Amino acid sequence: MAQSSTRLDPAAKSKDAAGEPISKGVQGAPTDNQRGCTTTAPAQATTWADKVRVSDASTRHTLEPLPQKPAGSRLKIPVGMKMHNMDQWKKCLIGFFIGCKMPYHAVSSIAKKAWKPYGMEQVTTMADGFYVFRFRTEEDIGEVLERGPWMFGGKHIVLQKWSPKF
Repeated sequence: MAQSSTRLDPAAKSKDAAGEPISKGVQGAPTDNQRGCTTTAPAQATTWADKVRVSDASTRHTLEPLPQKPAGSRLKIPVGMKMHNMDQWKKCLIGFFIGCKMPYHAVSSIAKKAWKPYGMEQVTTMADGFYVFRFRTEEDIGEVLERGPWMFGGKHIVLQKWSPKF
């Protein structure tokens, strides 16, 4: 039996069943069209940005500019809004450390240990260095104030009962 040896010429083009030339893909494999597959649309977007991109302008939200007040003007809060949670604020002490700032976690921890027997429920810090201590009743606040002055971590804390003028 005679064997025929054929050499593959890389420059020679293969032909499909219909006799059309087949070109190779990037790595030499036939493309989908050459395998008889047909593609109807390009591949869908796969990145998150492509999936959430707004393509319809009518669905976008826009912010309307607010009218600017003249420099030096003040915000006026209606009296009803000021008095809204007054019952909760009446159960609060305001504290401040003169000349130093203490970390919130230290103030909260010390206050809970010292004032939990007096009905302290919550400690909140404010941006300007003030601390708000909320108690169960107004009588609990009076008891804490009577037993003062208080020191937290060797630092004196100035305390006063909350008032609407604060």
